[in-house]
Amino acid sequence: MQLRSTETHHHKQDRTQSKTSYCTEYLDYIYLDKIGKRIKLGYITQHFPAVLDQHDMRRIRYHDLRHSCASLLLANGVSMKEIQVVGTQRLFHYC
Repeated sequence: MQLRSTETHHHKQDRTQSKTSYCTEYLDYIYLDKIGKRIKLGYITQHFPAVLDQHDMRRIRYHDLRHSCASLLLANGVSMKEIQVVGTQRLFHYC
């Protein structure tokens, strides 16, 4: 579902930008701005509280999502060693 959503997102971006102004260098990335450039890491962290507020969700730090993810993995039977490997592959360290 995420992949389909990403493909739809990129398709919409292509339609809204002219071929000469849209950056095509980062098409494999998920988080792109309106002209196809990568969104800086700080942008997500800075705007995360506003997204929570818009959806009436409890405020947490974006960084805390990595801990929540690790807890959910553990609760669903993933071993600590596997979680450690995922963590050391820096999948969580972008939060």
